[in-house]
Amino acid sequence: AAKNAKQSQGGVTYNFQQNKYTQIKTTLYGVNRSLYNAIPGRVIDLERNAGGLRVTLDKKFQLFEKNINWLTGSDIELQKDRRQEWKNNGISKEYSGLEPGKILENVETGDMLQKQDESVWNRSVFSEIESNLTEKFAVTGGLRYDWFSFEVDDKLQSGGIDYSGNRTMENLSPMFSILYKILPLTSLYTLYSSAFQTPTTTELGNRPDDAGGF
Repeated sequence: AAKNAKQSQGGVTYNFQQNKYTQIKTTLYGVNRSLYNAIPGRVIDLERNAGGLRVTLDKKFQLFEKNINWLTGSDIELQKDRRQEWKNNGISKEYSGLEPGKILENVETGDMLQKQDESVWNRSVFSEIESNLTEKFAVTGGLRYDWFSFEVDDKLQSGGIDYSGNRTMENLSPMFSILYKILPLTSLYTLYSSAFQTPTTTELGNRPDDAGGF
């Protein structure tokens, strides 16, 4: 077992301050990752390209003589993987004395188990409002909606079967909090929130029969 991974990533954020009440923030980022990983049972070769864009609007205003902080925005993310996997036949030569850095060079691969392209799209919108109802009470409420699309293109088609396919997952995640100021430096705070996390493409692809697809 051994692993060789390389990753590069970068991003840029631009803040546009229209005035002291309105701010727009835009973030763009990208990631490239290559992985060659020998584990018990298989050898994995993965090339990943991913990136995303986030835009948020942060605005302060008054409503019914109450100060309101409003944040809203959207996320768009894309991940594309090229995956190849083979049986791990181990090392034929005597292991004694083999340097750890030489393991991957000497691991022998067997039959190909997977050869497929995987892609994931995520599109989401979110909004949050915070307001001081009184000098002592403050409330915050928010919603986030996520929509994920998973797709796999089976290039191997083991046994003459095309395991290509897709999966979609979506969820609405709410949050609500209340803050009560007892003293100038002491407050009580309660929060209810939920979050949404999908399986990874690796988890979706771990099939008992070692076939491709999800």
